[in-house]
Amino acid sequence: MTNNPINSISAKEAKKNIDSGIPLRDVFITGILNIGGGSEWDKEIIIENCIIENLFCIGTQFNKHVTMKNTYVKAASFDFCYFIGGLIIDNCVFDEYLDFNAGGHNSKGNFITINGNRFRGFVNFFDCWFNGEISEQQYI
Repeated sequence: MTNNPINSISAKEAKKNIDSGIPLRDVFITGILNIGGGSEWDKEIIIENCIIENLFCIGTQFNKHVTMKNTYVKAASFDFCYFIGGLIIDNCVFDEYLDFNAGGHNSKGNFITINGNRFRGFVNFFDCWFNGEISEQQYI
């Protein structure tokens, strides 16, 4: 899991970094981090060794790869999101119910990998479709 980040940034500052294509690494993100907001997202997103209070992505098409590694997320939602460029969620902890409801994922050649995570609530993939490969190696 995370290395207990000592630097704290607001969700607003984290969003500015993501908008600029800057990875989020080793930070505690306070507030609601809203990525996308019903648009197409054409930048790669990397989130590593972070703690996030609330990650909110609704109705967004991610055309580039999204990576979350070694991150603790208190609350998150990915309703109606499309991870066309692929998604890696590796060694993360999600405290609450996690929703990927009604989304489409990974065009051919772009993988979905969910590995070594802890989900403390239900993970919902209801009404999702996948065009490429999926790697589901471990749910705890």
